[in-house]
Amino acid sequence: MIKLLILFVTISTVASQLLLKQAMKAIPAPGAISDLGGFFFHAALSPWVYASLLMQIAGYLVWLIVVSKEQLGVAFATSGAFFYLLVGLSAWLIHGERLSLPQWTGIGLITLGVVLVSR
Repeated sequence: MIKLLILFVTISTVASQLLLKQAMKAIPAPGAISDLGGFFFHAALSPWVYASLLMQIAGYLVWLIVVSKEQLGVAFATSGAFFYLLVGLSAWLIHGERLSLPQWTGIGLITLGVVLVSR
């Protein structure tokens, strides 16, 4: 049961980041510090940003259950390892972003290391 909850938290975090990436397609990135006000104003009006925030809140609420039942180090390591893997795959599938072989190797080593730590 706990592993499924950790998976839910990880997926909700990845989904939240993908929603933010989608929001940034419609919001021009600030070019200077003076542009931050307009950037945050546009972000505050974006439905993608609100959807991302709701995903984070859902994950955080489930995370409360996870940390009440599992060691924090194990839970965080498990979520973190699969987070990097899922973000890389999702960014590639949804946004067409490509990682190099050394980057994928690094993600694989991180994931493997965390799996070993959580055993």
